[in-house]
Amino acid sequence: MTAQSGSIPLSRPQIQPRGLSPAALIAGYASLCLLPLVMAFVLALVHGHEPRDLFRELSGGLIMVAYVMMLAQFVLSGRFESVSGRAGIDRTMRFHQVAGWVVLGAVILHPLLYAAPRLWPNPLDAVTQVHRMFGSAGLRTGVIAWWLTVLLVPLAVWRDRLPFGYEIWRLSHGLFAIAIALFATHHTLRVGTHSADRWLATLWVLATAAAILCMVYIYIAKPLMKRTMPIGCCRTARSPTGPGS
Repeated sequence: MTAQSGSIPLSRPQIQPRGLSPAALIAGYASLCLLPLVMAFVLALVHGHEPRDLFRELSGGLIMVAYVMMLAQFVLSGRFESVSGRAGIDRTMRFHQVAGWVVLGAVILHPLLYAAPRLWPNPLDAVTQVHRMFGSAGLRTGVIAWWLTVLLVPLAVWRDRLPFGYEIWRLSHGLFAIAIALFATHHTLRVGTHSADRWLATLWVLATAAAILCMVYIYIAKPLMKRTMPIGCCRTARSPTGPGS
């Protein structure tokens, strides 16, 4: 079809994608991850709490950042255009994968750092402490969240090798993530030293609730909206030059 006077333009106006700029996304993401650390530090100063040993503080701070990163994964995996539309699906999902490995590393280190001071002079003392932590009834929900995270990330990376289809994997991936969030929140509120404060505890409850609502939207509300949304042709027009020109 040739572009002549009175004919329909061949090009369409480009639609600017919605969402935050990459710089705003990075700044917002970093701020969210650091928020619990800042809150814990300020609350410790207000209440006059003495700092624990280095390894305990490092373990607690690391897992708080990782916990926020994990909850933020719920939004990134949802491909919300109003949030990450300008970054693009490829960049968003690539970051989703990288962040998953970072969360996994932090989760694995979390209990090991508690036992690190016992490595000297007898490393077996550290092994014994880790064994006791994993067998403790009071830490059971944290242990469950730990194992689920250890399973979740590798299953996502090697999903093409799994003996079931994408839809089943996607559903199981979402259910695993929700279970991890619930067990981790229970563990944090029950035994977390800094999370014993009501302000930080409220943050975890609200963040977890928001993350789960994202999953409900992704897996239930969004598919239902697509089913009920009518699909049709808005307008047709005939070229003045006729077909095949």
